[in-house]
Amino acid sequence: MQTMQTCDVPVPACAVRWVPVMMMPAPTMLSGQMTPMLPSGQVTPVCQGQMTPMTSMQPPAKMAPPGQWSSSASTAAPSGVCSGDCSADCSDAGSDFGDDGDVAEACAELLEQIHAGGDARDAAIEALEGSVDELAFDASACRVVQAALEHAPEHVAANLALELRGHVRAAIHSPHANHVIQKMIDVLPACHTQFVLEEVIGAAAELAKHRFGSRVLTRLVHRHSCELAQTLTNELVRDASDLSRHTFAHYVMEAVLDNAQSTELHFIANALRSDLARNAKNRSGTHVVERALLRCEVDDRNAMMMELFEHANAMVSLVENQFGCHVAKSLLRIPGPHLAHAKGHFEEAKPLLQKTKYGRRLIEEFKRLDQ
Repeated sequence: MQTMQTCDVPVPACAVRWVPVMMMPAPTMLSGQMTPMLPSGQVTPVCQGQMTPMTSMQPPAKMAPPGQWSSSASTAAPSGVCSGDCSADCSDAGSDFGDDGDVAEACAELLEQIHAGGDARDAAIEALEGSVDELAFDASACRVVQAALEHAPEHVAANLALELRGHVRAAIHSPHANHVIQKMIDVLPACHTQFVLEEVIGAAAELAKHRFGSRVLTRLVHRHSCELAQTLTNELVRDASDLSRHTFAHYVMEAVLDNAQSTELHFIANALRSDLARNAKNRSGTHVVERALLRCEVDDRNAMMMELFEHANAMVSLVENQFGCHVAKSLLRIPGPHLAHAKGHFEEAKPLLQKTKYGRRLIEEFKRLDQ
């Protein structure tokens, strides 16, 4: 059997890949050649095409952003070799580490270390420091950052989060970094994510209409109650009617209704009443109207209910709509003077209600009221 020969001639720098070598319990036979046992963590240059001993990733000392990992930066970074002619300029040590597969492999290793706990977790989290503002935008690395935020001590997680200061709006628009922002708000005390509030104020309405922005704002409204949060709420309330009918923004408005004070509730009720029938029949707006009927002050709530059941035709128009019918059903389950008002129009509306599926369901609700 022909054995592999070791490389005894000087090797160009671009042909060398540095590989962390795992301590082996006994001499191992590779291709018929005995390989001596090496100390754990020792690195050895390997020529291109040369067989490599079994390796094991070690906890990283520092993690550079994806695409910039180099052999000198971290033993956790996937190793790579220069492609092409070895005589080419190889001065950029990290140029070959941007491969998606390598990044994903390194991130999987870091995730394992974080979940393992102890020194391995500490080393992995330390490796992220200084790079969160870039790692958060990477598809694989953003998961590592989220895990670090969740498992790190509070002061360490807070420092990691602060690395995104100045990048909040860009992160919210990112399909990856938005999850990091959400995780920060979920796991950290509100005092550590106040900078997120600062950076979304002035663009609240725009962000509320964004697929990812709506999730971030909903969390901010639920978690924060400081003066800045009040500023954010006021900014959203100014566009309450429009935002209530939006596919994503209606979730934000429901959160505002759940956390608003009486003044904001009154303002939202008035905004909804500016075009109440339209809002109640809208796919998104119907959710906000139902929430407003539960949360608003009695006077505002009664005014909305009386308007929606103003007369028989208004009742029928509301019930015939596939979304408005849910509001009508909610109206009959909320105590108030509107119930007697609705019963007064019921007999007139009943023949028309019987012609539609939703109308027949409302008739059943009226029967329930009489029981």
